[in-house]
Amino acid sequence: MPGRIPPAFIDGLLARVDIVNLIGRYVPLQKRGREHVACCPFHDEKTPSFKVNADKQFYHCFGCGAGGSAIQFLMEHQRMQFVEAVEMLAEQCGLEVPREGGGAARDTSRFKKLFSVLDTAARFYRAQLADHIEAANYFESRGLSPETSAAFGLGYAPRAAGHLKKCFGADYDEALLLEAGLLSKGEHGPYERFRDRAMFPIRDGRGRAIAFGARLLPGREGAAKYLNSSETALFRKRETLYGLHELKQVRGFDRVIVVEGYMDVVSLAQHGVRNTVATLGTATTRTQVQALFRITPHIVFCFDGDRAGGEAAARAAEQALAVFTDGREITFMFLPQDLDPDSFVRAEGGEAFAAASREALPLAGFLFRHHGAGLDLADPAAGAGLASRLKPLIEQLPRGGVFRDLMFTQLADKVGVTAESLKSAPASGAGRPPRPARAAARGDGTRYSKIRVAVQSLLEQPQLAEAGEWDELVFATDDIRRLDERGARLLADLVDRLRKHQPATTAGVLELYRDSGEEQAFQRLMSAPMLLEEAARKSEFLGAMRRLKKDLQAQDIEREMTELAARDNLDQEERRRLAQLFRARSEL
Repeated sequence: MPGRIPPAFIDGLLARVDIVNLIGRYVPLQKRGREHVACCPFHDEKTPSFKVNADKQFYHCFGCGAGGSAIQFLMEHQRMQFVEAVEMLAEQCGLEVPREGGGAARDTSRFKKLFSVLDTAARFYRAQLADHIEAANYFESRGLSPETSAAFGLGYAPRAAGHLKKCFGADYDEALLLEAGLLSKGEHGPYERFRDRAMFPIRDGRGRAIAFGARLLPGREGAAKYLNSSETALFRKRETLYGLHELKQVRGFDRVIVVEGYMDVVSLAQHGVRNTVATLGTATTRTQVQALFRITPHIVFCFDGDRAGGEAAARAAEQALAVFTDGREITFMFLPQDLDPDSFVRAEGGEAFAAASREALPLAGFLFRHHGAGLDLADPAAGAGLASRLKPLIEQLPRGGVFRDLMFTQLADKVGVTAESLKSAPASGAGRPPRPARAAARGDGTRYSKIRVAVQSLLEQPQLAEAGEWDELVFATDDIRRLDERGARLLADLVDRLRKHQPATTAGVLELYRDSGEEQAFQRLMSAPMLLEEAARKSEFLGAMRRLKKDLQAQDIEREMTELAARDNLDQEERRRLAQLFRARSEL
């Protein structure tokens, strides 16, 4: 597996990139004060609400909520994966991308060789198809035209042993082919992983072959029907979607349909349904959902209509909830029993399949149908059971979202309680709900929570987290985590990450939280107007931390007083301690 790209490199890269120049290549920006503005490239609008801040190295649209660093812009606008965007920016800056555990030059050379090997193999398998009538007939029997077959690079792996030696000739490198997943180790030495199979190259977002899917030809026995490449430095099943590159060549789609097999994707494309991708024999993952939401606001999951399909849909929903926000849509399409997308579209046609996808079941409806199946909600115990199943799922949704509130309201109506009581009910084993955060006054009378002042100050000036003056407060991040205030754990985690990685820019801070679940909250804070002028930010940050320390002291005093007051027959020492606590509380 390749090492992770070090956060320090990403932060340094973002510090070198001029985000205004980068975005200006794709969007006509106009300078307005300290920012540059334009009509948003991610949604239709007449009044500019898209702003680029050179100081923060950050962009944000107040209309649709899109925002992030230069990396995020390339991912959203150019439909790149994270690594692809980093590599493109690094290339523009004359840098090589390092990986943790290995030097940049060595890793870069290694990956280039792997890409070259897989590209050569893909071209070889494609060329073999013309010479193998049985394999060509198989694709024709599935209704595929030569144009569709060529668009997806379909091919054939010969039956004869040693065919890769013929493919590579003098460049045959056994170790490299093993690393690329083209060879497998056997008792008698390496052998070709794919033999006598129809071949489907799996490409990354830039169209480079990274792996292969293979299907046993009809009439063959004694081997697995479908076979994928093993995971390699370039290929991770849980992060890959078949057909993603081909999807990026399509324009004008309003949704993406996720199916379960590569033949489904190819067959649907043959019938004019080109907005599809497939998972690769694994359950849908959060990484795959995030990649799709960068391309489309609407994902349709297509599954078989049996019990297994329902369970697969439920797993997909759970993965999607953590990255689901208002403005996005997820629906579920269930096919008639004994039909998969390939057989459905060949029997009914592409228009019928597309129409069925538009009638798919919305996320909320699916969750209530799946988790409420067989429950008699007139029975209070059944209602409590439904609430216990769905409440943890709804709580994965971002706080403050309209969809989250509507889900709580709908669940409350079904089980016969109020939405407020449902929201405030602690999970099993949970303590009392946190106290509402008190607000800190700003000079103009506007009030912000102390946590927000601290967090936004750190986002705007990451260096404030460095060990120094505020440590004189003897206020460790573990103390922050004990605060019964909303956002306390997030603040503590932010301080810890900033101290560990020391990002130089606010965009660098956001990259530390990529795909963490907190990214949206930070984007909103980073796009909000600065709470304070730069000269006053440090003093206000320290002031907020001092007030939080007092809150913690008051919290600890209240807790100890409550424990003492609950006891019967306090002894003299306990009464003296209780008096001390009363005095201490009055002095805060």
